[in-house]
Amino acid sequence: MKAEFEAKEKKSEEEFLAKLNEVETAKNKEIEDLKSELESSRNSELSFKEAKEQEGALSEEVERLRKQLWDLEEKSQEEVV
Repeated sequence: MKAEFEAKEKKSEEEFLAKLNEVETAKNKEIEDLKSELESSRNSELSFKEAKEQEGALSEEVERLRKQLWDLEEKSQEEVV
């Protein structure tokens, strides 16, 4: 009877450890997935910041070119007159 009880207890412990291992594995996979998602999000944020910086630089360049065009048009009109 004692041996039967010990066998059941050992089986229960093995089942518990197997389930615990499954839970740990699932938890670790979820952690890795979340880390990957976070890294992807950080990269997207950096790309967004870089795009905004480029947009600002391009806006300044467009404004400079508009002014240059306006100056050239003024000179052209002065030469015609």
